[in-house]
Amino acid sequence: MKDKDQYLGLVIGLIRFGIVGLAFLTPLFFLPITSEFYQFNKQVLLVVVTAVLLVIWGVRMGIEGKVRIVRTPLDIPMLIFGLAFILATVFSVDRYISIAGFYPRFHGSLVSALAYVVLYFVAVSNLDGQSRKWLVWAFLGSGVVLAIQAITSFFGYPLFSADYAKGRAWSPIGNPATLSLYLALVLPIVLGLIVTTKNRSLQTIYVATAIVIVMPIVLFKLTGAILATLAGLAVVGLFLPKVRIDKETKTMLAVFGVVVIAFAVINFIPGLRQTFLEPLLAKKQTFNVAADKTLPLDSAWRISTQAVGQRPFFGVGPGTFAYSFTAMKGLELNSDSLWNLRFDLAGNEYLTVLSSLGIVGLVAFAFILVSFLRSVSIFNLRSGTITENPTSVFLLASFVVLLVGIFFQDTTASIWIFLVLLAALTYSYLKDSGVKGVEAVDVKFVALTAGAVQFAQPSERNRDSSIGTAVTIVGVIFFLGILWLGYPTYQAETTYFKALKASAKDKAAETRDNLLVAIKKNPNRDTYRRSLVVLDRLLATNLSRKEKKSDQDNKNIAGLVNESIQQGVVITGYQGQGLNSFSIKREAGTSPLNVANWEALSGVLSSLDLEGDLKNKNAADAINVAQQAVALDPKNPLLLEALGNILLKNNLVDNAIQAYEQAINVRPRYASAHYNLATALRQKGDNPTRVVFELQNTQSLLPSNSPDKDRIAKELKEAQDKVKQATAAAAPKTTPPPIKTTK
Repeated sequence: MKDKDQYLGLVIGLIRFGIVGLAFLTPLFFLPITSEFYQFNKQVLLVVVTAVLLVIWGVRMGIEGKVRIVRTPLDIPMLIFGLAFILATVFSVDRYISIAGFYPRFHGSLVSALAYVVLYFVAVSNLDGQSRKWLVWAFLGSGVVLAIQAITSFFGYPLFSADYAKGRAWSPIGNPATLSLYLALVLPIVLGLIVTTKNRSLQTIYVATAIVIVMPIVLFKLTGAILATLAGLAVVGLFLPKVRIDKETKTMLAVFGVVVIAFAVINFIPGLRQTFLEPLLAKKQTFNVAADKTLPLDSAWRISTQAVGQRPFFGVGPGTFAYSFTAMKGLELNSDSLWNLRFDLAGNEYLTVLSSLGIVGLVAFAFILVSFLRSVSIFNLRSGTITENPTSVFLLASFVVLLVGIFFQDTTASIWIFLVLLAALTYSYLKDSGVKGVEAVDVKFVALTAGAVQFAQPSERNRDSSIGTAVTIVGVIFFLGILWLGYPTYQAETTYFKALKASAKDKAAETRDNLLVAIKKNPNRDTYRRSLVVLDRLLATNLSRKEKKSDQDNKNIAGLVNESIQQGVVITGYQGQGLNSFSIKREAGTSPLNVANWEALSGVLSSLDLEGDLKNKNAADAINVAQQAVALDPKNPLLLEALGNILLKNNLVDNAIQAYEQAINVRPRYASAHYNLATALRQKGDNPTRVVFELQNTQSLLPSNSPDKDRIAKELKEAQDKVKQATAAAAPKTTPPPIKTTK
């Protein structure tokens, strides 16, 4: 019995250590050995740790001989949310992307969603008072490390010497937006420690910690994070009058408030910033750091509502917002700052969920948020506990930060893990506080006629180790499945990163070899195949430029072109059947809604110079592929121009003119489209005046330092001369009357 208790204590300790370790490590964890250092590796960490925790939890059940869980008001919402993800994946427009995630953002996939759900149930049923403290310290520790690193990098003193870590906005959590929101989430918890701690030395440390955590939020000046922080502070201010706080603690809070306000004033007023902060920069440069571009809210709303209008119940599928963006973006996104960007997220978590999971998914997500908000709000309003122990007030404040913050940005693995563990911590605390509806129960499996599952009050009787054994077996199978599928996927990512590094060093052969290995390891990821399409085309083009080509060179060119086309056919599924006629054949790696795949194949086909029947077939294929790219991204001026170029190359001048005109319609300030339209009009030869007009537009839109300025000016002069010649030639020729003279 003693040995059994020792084993049980060890198992419980491992579970709690895993939960706390995941909370601390996730925001800080990254590995520079994959093509995407941050989100991919955080996602791998989440899935692996969650699978291990599930196995260990099953072992605990086996030792205890019972399945004991903590029932909470969040159980059903979490299960519904997981079910919504499963159904949205089943009906997804791209199931592989929905399961594994959109490259390079793997968060938001079915795998990640199920991991969050499992993590919640493991955590809420295994946390106790001591492990809750550890969890709070884990949040605090990761927040402090992130804040210190962000401050030093911002001022030009990076803590890491690696090239990728030298940017002023670099952070192991991913980007300034995620960093700022994460720190805003941690801040209320630190304030809670200030209020609940009686040790003055610790209070002083916590005040200093809170100030450090706020500084990056102020420095990066991201509206969403600042508003979320203020919302959390407002919640604290709302409930703080109910809390019994001694004079010294009030002084500590006042010091925090004064320092933060003073720092914010200095940072936001240019004169003060120039005097006090800019001299701290390691070298003279612009003080503010440019934020990552995000999709404007009105555009995100329009795209998401159009997507859900077409697929209302389950959306287009997890991880597929990029497809909605290209198909439904508005002309306002062709402005100078956004026109050549593609967004794979809405920039608003609620709209991303709406587009990806549909109305069902959004309702399920709202169900989670409302259930949590209701539970904690009712407790804070009705319980007298907060007078002496206001922990729940600060947990609510942190949750409100999340509610507001994700209105201005999308979540990441770090944010979702924080949310899940915050919920588990909160309900564990409410259980110990005796809140009705939050309680530990034993799960019993009974006959189907009796409901299959029954919940009973915790009891040490009726022990049945077979239940725990069954859960352990399920967990082990789940874990082994992750290893079986996940290990080759991870190998493919590391190999792809090797290919990218080789490409940066102009090592073409090494790049190609690594791409082939990556494709073999994970044939389902279209990114690897698309990279090979582009590389093969580049290699073939370079070889074809040799003045004296050997027979082997010609064979290599043919091999590279064929491989490029084959891979392009795989990723698009294109099966040509003549001009304006084709079908889609799906296989591993096919992603026909990804416009980048059609662009890549179009680039190969349009670059070929063939003769005879091959030329005619290639022309039909090139036109079909380019038209499909336009169909997937109809307001993209680059694709419309590329289609025009292909049509013009095949002497379809009128069609080319229409394509160029469409490119100009969607982006009037696109100089290249104006120039190509002038070229097509000149080739047609019936409107020299319009040729002049388009060349004038081209000239006016070119930047002042453009190397094409002189060439365009020369062509414009020639076109104007032709107009003058044509005008003179068309003028009526009349003989002047004779002059009469008198003698």
